[in-house]
Amino acid sequence: MGTDETWVFDEEELRLYTPSRRDGISYEEELSTLNRHVEKMQEGAVLLRLIGFPAYVAIVLFRRYFLVESLKGSDIEAIAAASLFVSGKVCEYLRACKDIIYCCRKVYTKDSEDFPDGEEMTEDNVHFFDEKIRLLSAERDVLRVLNFDLNVVLPHDKIKEMITELFGAGTTGRHVHQASINFLVESMGNEAHVTHSSTEIAAACIIIGSAYSHVDLSEASVCDEHASRIRKLYDAYSLDPKRVRRAVQMVGIEAQRLRIQKHYGIDISSGIPDADETLK
Repeated sequence: MGTDETWVFDEEELRLYTPSRRDGISYEEELSTLNRHVEKMQEGAVLLRLIGFPAYVAIVLFRRYFLVESLKGSDIEAIAAASLFVSGKVCEYLRACKDIIYCCRKVYTKDSEDFPDGEEMTEDNVHFFDEKIRLLSAERDVLRVLNFDLNVVLPHDKIKEMITELFGAGTTGRHVHQASINFLVESMGNEAHVTHSSTEIAAACIIIGSAYSHVDLSEASVCDEHASRIRKLYDAYSLDPKRVRRAVQMVGIEAQRLRIQKHYGIDISSGIPDADETLK
């Protein structure tokens, strides 16, 4: 499959109709819980050296799981670990079961009273076998719930393709590309990745990355001197400007804005091109 539209849900569905909602869990509680576990997954991915697109795939699989299953009664920590385990296989960055257990337990128990630096769950630990069964059981659950549909179209590839289309191979394109990838990484835990396609996410990251790089998307593109870059972007990929604009807003929500401000020293709540205005 070359598309991820099967797993694109609208925001109303997320707010009102997920399995967690039927079990009495509010949208805010569900979002907060998922985001907390996504942060743990990102920490685990660093320890496992699954940074970049393997981490992205793991987080998308994790979020998709809870589009189908409720938080209630779920072993969320095990599903998070299993998503990393499955992603390593899908992306051909295979990590041993013992390494997944060690890194995830260390992350999840860090700062606890018993393990301030995180528990080091090794194979000689009396509880290791139980943790291994727990992980393998969760892996089966992930595969079953997702019906073995592990296809995740990477925005990373789309960003590279779009940058080449808009800027060619020059310095400007390289700067925008790096900024766009940085913002994509910062937004990995955002629910925009299940409400928008990878193409829409890529376009949103380029718009934000261009604003950060002080590049005017209303200027002519490399491939067509008669069309602005933003127009070329929308036309070439048959994008709906309103959906891209919403993706920009979601990628730049307050939580991400604060992180970006911390890492890059800028506030993306202002200075982002208006997707509708640039088409005029």
